[in-house]
Amino acid sequence: MKRRCWLFLVFAFAVPAAAQDLIVNGSFESPTVAPGTVQYLTTIPGWQAEPGPPIEIQNNCCGAAYAGNQLVELDSNSRTATGAMYQDIPTQSGRSYTLRFGYSARPGVADNRIQVWWDGGLVTTLDRNATGQTTTQWSAQSFTVVATQTTTRVRFADVSAMDTVGGYIDGVSVVARGIQLATIVPTSGYDFGGDLVHLTGTGFTSVADTTVTFGGTPATVVSVSSTAIDVLTPAGLGVVDVVVTNTIGSATLTSAYTYAPPELAARFGNVNVGAGDREDVLLVNAVPGDANREVVLTTGQPFTITMGSPSSRASARFAIYVWNGASSAATLRGQPANLGVAVFPTPLNFGDAPQPRQIGNNFDLRLGSATFATSRAPSLIGQLPNGWPRRLVATMQGIIQDDGSQIANRVSLTNAIVLRIHP
Repeated sequence: MKRRCWLFLVFAFAVPAAAQDLIVNGSFESPTVAPGTVQYLTTIPGWQAEPGPPIEIQNNCCGAAYAGNQLVELDSNSRTATGAMYQDIPTQSGRSYTLRFGYSARPGVADNRIQVWWDGGLVTTLDRNATGQTTTQWSAQSFTVVATQTTTRVRFADVSAMDTVGGYIDGVSVVARGIQLATIVPTSGYDFGGDLVHLTGTGFTSVADTTVTFGGTPATVVSVSSTAIDVLTPAGLGVVDVVVTNTIGSATLTSAYTYAPPELAARFGNVNVGAGDREDVLLVNAVPGDANREVVLTTGQPFTITMGSPSSRASARFAIYVWNGASSAATLRGQPANLGVAVFPTPLNFGDAPQPRQIGNNFDLRLGSATFATSRAPSLIGQLPNGWPRRLVATMQGIIQDDGSQIANRVSLTNAIVLRIHP
């Protein structure tokens, strides 16, 4: 039998009242236990003991509570088994929740291990050596958890030595979190809209229940999971906020998306946008250029041109085009099969001028007859150790195999580079 002959007078830490708390009897104030005593119960309002030792409720018997007057000790009255208790709460699959409670070691006890479980998964194991301690010392615990079904079990289990003394739990609460927006990729696209954009976060529900706006204009919602939303952007201008709204609430990413004019947006390409963020694979001297995708060199300055492989593939076939001059809004051409907008007409735009002056093609003859040899990416397209001897303005862009493509053909337009060489 435990000795419970002292009363510790300490200040309890107050737990703020939580709106829409899903836990019943989280501070264990029911049933009422006489001050300075304990009760052993297999069931209390909201909570059920697992087979084995009962739930032990104390009222200022061996330490002050964290919230209210009463607390729970799970290493109760057995020297042959450890105790555990649980409560099943209503939840929404895919929604995030905040689980909070207070934990204290029992004063004077060395082994105070308690496990915390959510939906059958271990959240944490808590322990503190309280040898020589004469009062409860509470720590506020807080965890973000995600439900996977409509009913979720919250479970606390003692895993300390079976000696009838162990850690304390009090002030348990579970509150649903609102929508949380984490990332958006890509972060820029055409001002006339239609770009595929991925949002990640928590608290997402369904397509029918979801509205996404860019600068206040609704986007087309393509798909929704509990942690991801795909949309097609509306038309817009400049830098805008992105807002997601559903029956759970609303969340905003401030200044999260930039609308670019078509002549600039076409230079970004669309490698990997079906799977995530846009990738630059065409490089001059290992860079894709400045913000306008331009590289400026001087005559005689060495440079190399390389084609990398998309992250979705170890290697990739591609066609690379080189046109005279810099691309502009007037030179843009939409490509077939929803491939996207190229900065200049390609061989797929039959009869349109100007066609590329140079073509490297190890991919498909329909993409143009090669005028110089290339190999699968990643590969070196060209290398001029002595640079170019005179003034030059040229634009480069390619078509490449890409398992992260936004179209079923698994083909994407690479980023473009405008190369300017001057004396």
